[in-house]
Amino acid sequence: MCGSGTMPWQEYFAAAKFLIFDQFDELLDHDTNKGMVGIDMRNTLRKYIAGEAISDSEDEEDGDAEDRKIVFLTSCLTDVNQLESRHAEDRVYGMHALYTALGIAMPAVDYNRPLAHIYGDATVAMIQWSRGLRILRDASSTHRHPSLPSWTPDWSDNQARLYMPDHNATDASRLDDSDLEALHTAQGYLRARGRLVGTVNGAGVMVFPVTSNLTILSSTAQYRNLSDPDYLRLTIERIAFLRELYHGLRNFLQTHNDSNPSEGFYDLLSLGQSSGVFQDLDLFDEWTEFITRSQAAIEQLGARSLALEWKATDPSDPNEWTDEILECTTIAAALVTQWVDRGGEMLDLTQTVITNFQDRAVIQVDCEQSFPVTVGTTFARTRAGDKVVLLKGASWPIVLRSSGMSWEFVGPAYVLGLMNGEQWHREAELDDFVLH
Repeated sequence: MCGSGTMPWQEYFAAAKFLIFDQFDELLDHDTNKGMVGIDMRNTLRKYIAGEAISDSEDEEDGDAEDRKIVFLTSCLTDVNQLESRHAEDRVYGMHALYTALGIAMPAVDYNRPLAHIYGDATVAMIQWSRGLRILRDASSTHRHPSLPSWTPDWSDNQARLYMPDHNATDASRLDDSDLEALHTAQGYLRARGRLVGTVNGAGVMVFPVTSNLTILSSTAQYRNLSDPDYLRLTIERIAFLRELYHGLRNFLQTHNDSNPSEGFYDLLSLGQSSGVFQDLDLFDEWTEFITRSQAAIEQLGARSLALEWKATDPSDPNEWTDEILECTTIAAALVTQWVDRGGEMLDLTQTVITNFQDRAVIQVDCEQSFPVTVGTTFARTRAGDKVVLLKGASWPIVLRSSGMSWEFVGPAYVLGLMNGEQWHREAELDDFVLH
C-alpha cells in the first residue's frame, strides 16, 4: 500500500488481533501484548454494556451465550493483572463501573478497607452473579499476598495462574438461592456444598520440574551447538518426568485391566481438551513414541553422537550420566536441534505440554466411590492427605486441605474418571465445606 489511507477501526482491530494472537503471538513483546489485551477487553465490554449480541455463530443458543459471557467476564479480572495500576485495589475498583453496569454487585469503592476484604467481596460477587465457582480457579497462584484467604484470587499478582479448562465434573450444576444465601456469612470464609470423592496418595505425587537440579552440562562449559545449557538441562529433566509418567501410567492402568495407556496419557497432558496441536492424534502418537522410547531419536542423524559429545566434554561427575539421563539427553538433542521428522511440530507439542503442566503435580487419588484408585493432575503445592471433592457449581474436582473445622483451597484438578459427572449424583445429599 502506497501513500496515506484510512480504514474503519473495527476492521483494523480485527486484522491486528488476528495477526497478533493467531499468527505472531510468540514474537509479541510484553508491552504490545498488554496493549492488545486491554483493547480486546475494552471492545468486548463495550458491546456487553451496549447490549450487543456477541456470538461466533448465528445459531448459538442463549445458554451458550450466557456461559460465554460468564467465561469472558471472569477472565477479564484475570487479564487485568497484566495492566498497569498504582494501587492493588484498582485491579478490582478499575472494573467497578463496568461490572456494576452489567449487574455484578462489586464491592463499593473504599480504599480504607483491607485488600483481603476487597478481593474477597469481588470473588463472592462473581460467584453470586454467575451462580458458579469458576472464579476459584484463579486462586491457584504461587506469588500470593499473604493476607488473602486461600479461595480468593490475587489479582495484583501478574504471574501465571494454574490453567484449567472447564469440564462437566458436577453435571453442569449451578448454585441455587439457598446456596447463595449461605455462601459468605463472615469475612474470610466461603461456604460451599459438595461431596468428598478421594484422598491424595503421597506415594503418587510427582511435581513437574520448573528448575533443573541436574549437575551435568554446567553453564560454564562450552559445547557444540549448545547456546543455553540451563534450558537444555531443564528440557532433559522434563523429558525424564514425562517418560516416568508414561511408564508409571502404563503400569498403573495394566493393574486395572487397561493395557493401553495412550488415552490416559493424552488426557492428562492435554487436560482433557482437544485443542490446537493436540487435535493431531497421529502427531501425538509419534511424539509419545519419540519421548518414551529413545530409539526414534537415536536413529536421527547426529542426535546420539551429539549427546555423546556433550557427555565426553562434560567436566561433571561421570556417575551423573546414567543410562536414563543419556537417553533423555539424546531425545533433547534431537528436539532442540530439530533433526527429527516433523521436528518443528514435535518441539511445538513439547512446548504445549510444558505450558499445560506449569506449576502442576501428578497425583494418585484413593477414591471413596466405585473405583479404588485413579490418577490426575493439580496445583504443584498439593501434598499427601489432601482431599479431592466435587463442589456444587464447579466444573472440575477441587483439592482441599483440612485445617481444623474449615478447609484450605489448594486448586482445581483434572482426575481420570471424575471429569464427566461419573461420581456426581444430583439426588445424593451434599456436605458442607467451609473454606478459609
